Amino acid sequence: MTTDVSAFPIIDVAAGTYRLVPEDVLRELLKNQAPDPSTILSPGKRLKLARKARGWTQEDLATFADLTQTTISNLERDKEHPQEDTLRALSSALGVVVTWEADTLAD
Repeated sequence: MTTDVSAFPIIDVAAGTYRLVPEDVLRELLKNQAPDPSTILSPGKRLKLARKARGWTQEDLATFADLTQTTISNLERDKEHPQEDTLRALSSALGVVVTWEADTLAD
């Protein structure tokens, strides 16, 4: 498989210049690269994003999940690890499955 991307054409669009690399070639190039640690979100940051995506304040989420605003704040700052019942309450309030494991890389 070709891994020299310079062989692929370049296109100019309003947003910038891009090289047209077939998806299978791109997957092969990225397969053995570890993700940039700055792009891996902590559990607390994922919770904050889910809350903000709904336009809710910490107080709103606390009310909907029957928790305190302090608990929500501590969770979002990764200062607290939630118990199982807290995860269920957050999942129910947000309408999504909430997990609290940090992202790990598969071998």
